[in-house]
Amino acid sequence: MKTGSLFSAAAELAALISEAEPNVIETFKNFGIQVGTAYQIYDDCVDLAGSESATGKTLGTDLRKGKFTLPVLIFFAPRRSLNENAVVSLCSTNESTK
Repeated sequence: MKTGSLFSAAAELAALISEAEPNVIETFKNFGIQVGTAYQIYDDCVDLAGSESATGKTLGTDLRKGKFTLPVLIFFAPRRSLNENAVVSLCSTNESTK
């Protein structure tokens, strides 16, 4: 996950720059991964159910690009009887229809 890696690197570098002990550096690195992952999940949820006026960005872009983010996967998990091709077709919107 890119966001988790970015947050992790920032936290780890902060600990390194402050000359922290190796166990503290590792703790900061893990903290960064967890915060970055949480932020990514939040952002994925906002992309699905947020308000464009509140976020200042176009919503639904992940779904239009065919990205199956964690909230989408959780939504479809109990619906295993759905036809996979129908789901992919539904989520793969043609860019010309925007």
